Amino acid sequence: MVKNGQSGSALLNLRTNKVCGLIIISLDTRQDIGGRGVPVSVIYEYFPELRKLQAVKENPFIPLTEPIKIYQDLFGRDEIIEGIFDILNAGGSVALVGEIKTGKTSTLKAVQELAIDKLSKKRKVVYLDLGNIFEDNDFYFALCDEVGINVENVQPPTGYLFFREIRKYRILLLLDGIEQMTWVGFTAPLRSQIRSLANDSDPPFRLVVAANKPLTQLFADSGQDSPFEGICQELFLNPWNATIIEDFITLRLSQTNIQFSEEEVKIIINDSQGNPQKVMQYCYELYKSKSVTAHRNKKVLLKSTTNNIS
Repeated sequence: MVKNGQSGSALLNLRTNKVCGLIIISLDTRQDIGGRGVPVSVIYEYFPELRKLQAVKENPFIPLTEPIKIYQDLFGRDEIIEGIFDILNAGGSVALVGEIKTGKTSTLKAVQELAIDKLSKKRKVVYLDLGNIFEDNDFYFALCDEVGINVENVQPPTGYLFFREIRKYRILLLLDGIEQMTWVGFTAPLRSQIRSLANDSDPPFRLVVAANKPLTQLFADSGQDSPFEGICQELFLNPWNATIIEDFITLRLSQTNIQFSEEEVKIIINDSQGNPQKVMQYCYELYKSKSVTAHRNKKVLLKSTTNNIS
């Protein structure tokens, strides 16, 4: 029911819960109830700029802090992902090295998603975040749980007992935050066993480990070379260059009516130093600011349109 005083209000389609028009007369002189309205299609015909304003969507520069969990949302890492699978399919393992917040976890998640199609030999994919694992037993428990090895006792299998069980499997083991294994709770024998299980022509493990520094700088407590050195080929996650940042911004803005100026993009490139998360944060704030301005302009235009129609 359209009541007196509702002229200029939006008409809501109760089936779709979307605005379908605009009320221009709230009370028909020939009826006690009802009114007259203009459908959205007619409004767009006379005021096409409104259709453009409708395209403004949710801020496309998210997530701000969480890893990218879906490969199709990951940007600028196709080449290194292809390199990872080239090494794996050639019989090697990989160490993914990069500074904090450069996309190591997001890249591992992409490898986890793509492995079923890109591995030449089928392996069960196991991802372990070592930030949630604090010592040797924790590691064995977590790995057995993910693989499906039943741990009936409080003490998980280690050493030869673990080897006896794990050799039945072929696993692509993704270890995120390998530098955590320098903590006191992790021992050289555990790291040595991981190395041994990845060091063969058809070993139980193929590894992709993510670290925030080169392997030669890790595991000083072992008194020997890094347990992953010589097993894992290092690939470096470099910061985004100017071209990648520009392409990223263009892609994310392509489905919106917001645009960044060349000067604004240059500031983002310089201030972020190519760090993907910083790029995302700066773009998020700039987009938020610009969309608020666009929303204000939209309200002004809608008010003007309503007055003109009335």
